[in-house]
Amino acid sequence: MTHQVFLLLFFLTFSLALLCSLLRPWSEVKSRRGAPKRIPTDGFACPNQQCLYFGVTDAHIHALVGDGKHGRAERIQTFRCQACHRRSVPDATPRCTG
Repeated sequence: MTHQVFLLLFFLTFSLALLCSLLRPWSEVKSRRGAPKRIPTDGFACPNQQCLYFGVTDAHIHALVGDGKHGRAERIQTFRCQACHRRSVPDATPRCTG
């Protein structure tokens, strides 16, 4: 049983890494017009499972931009995925490091 689980995890990890390597960077998809990114987004990912950039944490590939802050006691940065237009707060979603 543990051998099957290991193989499944290996396959899923390999598939995710392959998908990330084949994914076209958002900077190539979007228009060159508009303001440049000012908020560092490396290490964060789109939480929308239907989004093409779901789980991608590389700022050179994903479509996340800073979208303001909220909170009174502690200012919490929010992000918006330019590919699927979903707004989110950083959390512990599965990440693709490639």
